[in-house]
Amino acid sequence: ARMAAEGAGAPVALDECLPAEIIDRICSWLLVDQMSGAIHLARVCQVNLRMRAVVDKRFVERCAIALGAPRDCHTLEHIAVHQDLALLGTNAISFLGASPLMHKGSRARVEDFAIIMHRHPRLHAHVHAHTGVRAPSMIAPKFTRYRARAVAELLQAHGVDEMRVSITGWGTKVAAAAGWNPVKES
Repeated sequence: ARMAAEGAGAPVALDECLPAEIIDRICSWLLVDQMSGAIHLARVCQVNLRMRAVVDKRFVERCAIALGAPRDCHTLEHIAVHQDLALLGTNAISFLGASPLMHKGSRARVEDFAIIMHRHPRLHAHVHAHTGVRAPSMIAPKFTRYRARAVAELLQAHGVDEMRVSITGWGTKVAAAAGWNPVKES
């Protein structure tokens, strides 16, 4: 029986989600009384979907724990993104001194981010940029937005849609809040 049941938004063949004995029983209900059979079919599918949701949720929770993913990873895609980002080692993009030019290694890391974003088409990136505490307060906010835009533009150059990337330039706020030592900013 290749009858379609409505799954999580996509049609699912009955023989892929229900045992053969249940499908046989549903077919016999449909032969006797179509309305009654349709009602039984709907009930069986609802129960099956609820059971699958519970099993899927537990499976995702166990995967997240086993892979060391954060507790806010609620889907297999979240876990996969976490694993991809963990392989990068860091999400820091560094620039040459007080310039808007990225280090070569940082350019490669942005390319790696683009690959991850292509692998996960629903992923959205938010670029947070900041400077050290010694940056002049008059230009730091604008300068950090410029750096964040440079990262966003490099992602776009690698095929990431601009609607999937947002930016924030923090100026010196992050460095000041973190208590960074200006002596180490040379």
